[in-house]
Amino acid sequence: MFTVRSFACRVQPPLEQLSETFPNHLTPTKEQKGLSMDTTPTPNKPLATYRDGKLKATLWQNENREGDTYYTVNLAKVYEDRNGKLQETSSFSDTEVLRVTELGKEARTHALHLKREHSLERKQQQSQERNSDRRGGGTPDRFQNRSEPRMER
Repeated sequence: MFTVRSFACRVQPPLEQLSETFPNHLTPTKEQKGLSMDTTPTPNKPLATYRDGKLKATLWQNENREGDTYYTVNLAKVYEDRNGKLQETSSFSDTEVLRVTELGKEARTHALHLKREHSLERKQQQSQERNSDRRGGGTPDRFQNRSEPRMER
C-alpha cells in the first residue's frame, strides 16, 4: 500500500467538527485581541470535487495575507469504518495510485483555468482604470501654466 503525503493542503473541517474537537478554536490569540475586526473563521467550501469510485480530489480556493488567490488539492479515499461512519484516508493501494493521480491532474487543470480567468479579469480591470485616468484627468500638468499658445519659428 502507498501513502500520499499532503501537499499545500488547507482543508477546513466543518465548524461543528471543530467545536467538538477544539472547543476553544474561536478564542482569539494575543495578536488578535487588540484587533477590532471580526476574527471568527468562515467555512471554506470546495470549488470542485472529482470522483472515481471511492477516490476523490477536492479543489480549494484560498487567499494569502496579501489577498492573492491560490488553489490547493486534497486527494482522499472514502471508506466506511466499523461503526458504519464514512471516513477519509490519504493511503492508496497500488491500483488506486494511478487513478488518484488522474483525479489530481483534472483538479490541477481546473485550477490553471481559474488562474488564467483571474489573470485576464485583473488585466481588464487595470486597463479600464488606466483608460479612465486618461479620460477624466482634464488638462495635463505640463500645459497648466501656459496662458497663450506659442508659435516659434
